[in-house]
Amino acid sequence: MSCRESPKIENVHFQPAGKALYGYIHNPYGKNKYAKRNISMTARVRALLEMRFEEQGKPSEGWVFPAETKSGHIDRLKSQHAKALKDSGVKPFVIYSLRHTMLTRLGEAGADAFAIQKIAGHSDIRTSARYVHPTPEKIEGAFTQLAEYNLKKEAELRAEQERGLVQ
Repeated sequence: MSCRESPKIENVHFQPAGKALYGYIHNPYGKNKYAKRNISMTARVRALLEMRFEEQGKPSEGWVFPAETKSGHIDRLKSQHAKALKDSGVKPFVIYSLRHTMLTRLGEAGADAFAIQKIAGHSDIRTSARYVHPTPEKIEGAFTQLAEYNLKKEAELRAEQERGLVQ
């Protein structure tokens, strides 16, 4: 979602698409065509959104985070963020930093720049590449994956040759 848009219930899909596990949130908003995308949920996000959905009586439409504001939904996180920080005793931080932390952790977890681009809605792969920091171990791991892939393909080709499918 853009920073100024709260998700609508009709854009939350608990039924996973394809081989996904937890469902997705469709983001129809954005500054560019890449910002309009489906964002996979984690188990934690799904559980939290299902809880909100249940608490609201399983509506078929409306805001996930309704509020008594002019827009009808939470449209500014600044005051909620400040209250949460005050109540928790956590040292103040810029809320947008959470996005950068998540994207950096995706890169550290092995996501490539193309996956990060899709998740973040970046229009330029160079923006996404900033979050990927290949370590010597990751580079060696890439060659290990290539060697394993080549062995698998070699075995498949050998099996096809034995069955007479390929010469």
